[in-house]
Amino acid sequence: MITSKNYFKNVLVASGKVAEDGKDGFYTFFFRTEMPVLPKIKDDGSVDYKNMDLFEEVEKNQLLAEYTKATTGKYGYTVFGELLKPRKGRELPPLHGVGFTLSQDRKQYFSALKGRIEYKKNRIEVKNLYIVDGNVDVTTGNINFSGDVCIRGNVAAGFQIHAAGNIVVEGHVESAEIYSEKSILLKKGNQGRNTGIIHAKGSVSGMFFESVLIRAGGTVNANYLLNCDVTTEDKVVVAGKKGLVIGGTVRARGGISCFGLGNIAEIPTKVEIGVGDEQMQRYHELANRILKVDSEISLFEDGIRKVTLSPVQDDRTKSMYEKLMQAHMMKQEEKEKYFEERRRLIKVIADAKNAKVIVRGIVYPGVQVMIDTTKYSVTTAYRAVTFLRNGDKVQLMGDDV
Repeated sequence: MITSKNYFKNVLVASGKVAEDGKDGFYTFFFRTEMPVLPKIKDDGSVDYKNMDLFEEVEKNQLLAEYTKATTGKYGYTVFGELLKPRKGRELPPLHGVGFTLSQDRKQYFSALKGRIEYKKNRIEVKNLYIVDGNVDVTTGNINFSGDVCIRGNVAAGFQIHAAGNIVVEGHVESAEIYSEKSILLKKGNQGRNTGIIHAKGSVSGMFFESVLIRAGGTVNANYLLNCDVTTEDKVVVAGKKGLVIGGTVRARGGISCFGLGNIAEIPTKVEIGVGDEQMQRYHELANRILKVDSEISLFEDGIRKVTLSPVQDDRTKSMYEKLMQAHMMKQEEKEKYFEERRRLIKVIADAKNAKVIVRGIVYPGVQVMIDTTKYSVTTAYRAVTFLRNGDKVQLMGDDV
């Protein structure tokens, strides 16, 4: 630098290299690992049930996931030539589950069957999925399946579908009966003609429901409900600009949200939220049953203790001991069943405390609102109003109340 008179300039005379840390291993999934919880609202204000899915479907031998191993990184060095050690990438544990096979190098996961796939907490499960490519009618008969059911077409009047899993119907449903141990999705709605039944332990969703009996453990979602008999332990959400509830009875422990309630013809329409006498009566009944079972368990425990301490331990004593133990176990199971139901009721009662009926549009005369055990009859039309419990009365809140 001095000889060449290279002044006032930066000149590189020595350089090191930063160590490059290794990258963690990762999985690439070739299916949707999360499903949308709620349907999308379209531009016109209606709800899009056609493009909603309850589960992801895969084909046999389909690539599900691929693992990319962690890298060790690259060494660096200082200007004095000292090595800089990189951090090694962290390897991920293998995926667990059922319904898939592994490649020889154990990096790729393939579906072992055609069915429904679920991913949760590092676990893949591919389960049976029964698919009807056409309609459910005389050509198929009734359907009873231990997994999920997907109907590509319509469901004709008079037929039944029973499933231990979810049920999706992509076409129209007439006055049929559909029962699910999980959730039900009807992408084009249901015209029940007063004989149709929809029964799900989970949620029920559909474009519309007309003259249908609906029983659900989860939320009921629709664009409109016409002359339906609905009961759910959760909420009823009738969305969109035409989200109407007209006629019939809608019971939702967690509350009701809709655009319009009743109509200008003043068709009788009942909505019930909160906890009714039936739930409170059942709660007290469960408490009494638990006390009774506890006393029976104590008797069996005393008997077991006496048999165990008996100086005579012959075949008769052993037989009595086994019978007492079996009876004790059965009573414990009965108690746990009551406890589970009571826990569910406690949650229902707690959730129902803040339940409301929210009407974004117009509520018409002819509507009857019941919150817990208190009734309110609508005699004047209101716009954008909320019904809620205030002490022992039903209170209305809104700009024009």
